[in-house]
Formats: sequence, structure tokens, C-alpha cells
Amino acid sequence: MSSSPWRARLDSLDLSDAAREFVEELIDENERLRAFLAEHRAAPATPAPREAATRSLVLDTRAYADSRMLVTLSAAGLAKRTEINAYGRQRRGGVGNFDLRVRDDDPARFLVVADVGDHLLLLTHSGRVYRVAVAALPLTERNGKGEPVGPLCAMPDEERLAAVLVLTEADLQRYIVLASQTGFVKRMRAHYFGSTYEQGKTVLDPRQTGGPAAAMCLSGGSADVLLVSRQAMATRFSISVAPLQAAPGIKLRADDRLIGVVAVSEESAVAVITADGLGTRRLMEGFTPNKSPGAAGKIMMKTDEVAGVVLASDDAELIVLTRFGKVVRFEANEIPAKTAPVQGVDIVEVRGDAVTAAASLE
Repeated sequence: MSSSPWRARLDSLDLSDAAREFVEELIDENERLRAFLAEHRAAPATPAPREAATRSLVLDTRAYADSRMLVTLSAAGLAKRTEINAYGRQRRGGVGNFDLRVRDDDPARFLVVADVGDHLLLLTHSGRVYRVAVAALPLTERNGKGEPVGPLCAMPDEERLAAVLVLTEADLQRYIVLASQTGFVKRMRAHYFGSTYEQGKTVLDPRQTGGPAAAMCLSGGSADVLLVSRQAMATRFSISVAPLQAAPGIKLRADDRLIGVVAVSEESAVAVITADGLGTRRLMEGFTPNKSPGAAGKIMMKTDEVAGVVLASDDAELIVLTRFGKVVRFEANEIPAKTAPVQGVDIVEVRGDAVTAAASLE
């Protein structure tokens, strides 16, 4: 075993077995990359073949405005924001960067990309929505400590987050689609959540849906709605037939639950990412819409544990978050686009960890 000072420090920490194993793997990877870098610095420079793929950090040639933030939140509502340029782009399957510092009993759960002038809508399991300014969240470096978001929007301590959505001024002219774990769905005008919105209003009542709230997305007037379950079953229908009052959107098995809703078109590609770090991109041209909501789902991916679904065009980048607060950023086109269900390709190494969320960066 290496005499790395990090291992000596690790021995003094009180960690769970899973967390300790995960940190030891990161130390091993760090030492391997340092040895690789030292070897190649000593060797004569030779052009690398274009097809040679690596999993090391690569130079990010895209520069975003300093106001562009990656917002990460824990399950209990600890939140922070960090400039998106602080996260280097990697190949899919890269080691990643630790981001939000979390406890074992409060895993990292949500992430979104937002401008500092935007607002966040926080949907809780009880179907209530709270609005908070991105600028009000603590600005930290990577691996920063979050602060409770509840005091910023009068959200009671007992509330638990179900979904997080970015809301801009332009979005107030659109729809917001909300869905419950039981597959119920409804649409609302986004301007309802404008500057005069009353914090904590119940907009998706579990007494009507038979289960807690689960997801929400923004949509224009001509888009389709795609509902995706934990067991990778999905249905697609036009936003124009989405109900204004909560009604069944997809038929789910008793042991399944809805985890995501996305606004799509025939030209869209949707990344489906599993808890164990696999992913695929489904082209909507190969996923026929239904005439109305409430139908049984069709298979999106060969898995029984979807962790996140997000739009993923060829030009987009994907950012994936894990339970222990690790973030991996890579180009979406590294995931092959498919028109039929597949098992997927490696997205991130998750030994002792699990993917909890994904976001798209255009």
C-alpha cells in the first residue's frame, strides 16, 4: 500500500465501510493518474491517435458566463451554488469531483444549472411549492458545505424535497407539468409561480393522487410530455391533452413509481441514467406518442432502477450527481443515441455509491 498522506488521514476518520471503500478507490485512482502524468512528462511528446479515449480530465473549451451556476441540494434541503466553470469536463466514466458535502443520512439528491438571476421552484412530497432566488443560495467552491434552503422560502423543517425546477422570467409564459409517484399528472400556467406567488401553496394534493409528488418540468404549448418510471416504463402524449386537474398520466405496476417528467418533441433525445451508473439516449423519433394520457408505459431502457431523465441533444453536456456528492460532467454525444431499449453504457463509476440525479448543460 502507498504511503500517501491521504491514507493516514483516512485512518483517523470515522466513516461507514461503503464510504471508506469509496474514498480508498479515489486515492488509488489519484495515485494512478499521478504516476501516468509523471511517466508521460518524462517521455518524448508524441501525437496521440485521435481515436484513443481516456477517462482523465480534459480541457474544457467552453467558457460560460460567471453568472452560470451549478446548484446542488441534499435530500433534506441543504443547498449551495458554484460557478459552472469550476467543473472540468471529463470523458463519460470519469472519476468526477466531490461537490456538495453531505452526511450519510442526508445524501446529495438534486442538481440544476441556473443563472444567478433565476429562481428555483422547490416541489415537496406533500405537493407544496416554494420559490427561492438562486442569488440567495450560498456561493461556494467545489466540495462546499450547503446551508438549509428552508429559511430562505419559509419552508417548514418537516418538508422533504421531491423535485427542483429552474424558473426564468421568459418561462412565465410557459406551462409547468407536475407529476406524482403514482403516475398522476397536471399542468399549470407558469405565471402562477411569479413574483407574487404565495409560498407553500399545495398544487398537487397527495389525497387526490394517491401518493407523494415526484417530478415537474417546463413545457411550451406545442411540446409533448414524457413520463418515466423507476422501472424504465414511459409514456408520451401532447401537452394539449395534459389535464388541468390531477388525473392518471401513466399506468404503473404496484411496485413501480414515477421518477421523471420531460418536455419533448419528435427531434428530442432523452438521456436515461440508472442508479448503478449506466446510461442511454433514447431518440423520440422511435418512441410513438399516445393520443391521450393514462396509457400503460413502454420500455425506455433495460433496467429496473432509473435515477434520472433529462434532455440530451448532441450539442449538450450532461452533469451527473451521486449520493456521496460526486459530480461528473461530460458531452452528451459520448452516449450512443438509440431508437430501441438497450442496457446502456458506463457513465460513472459508482462502487459503494449510486447516481441520484442528472442535469443538462446547453
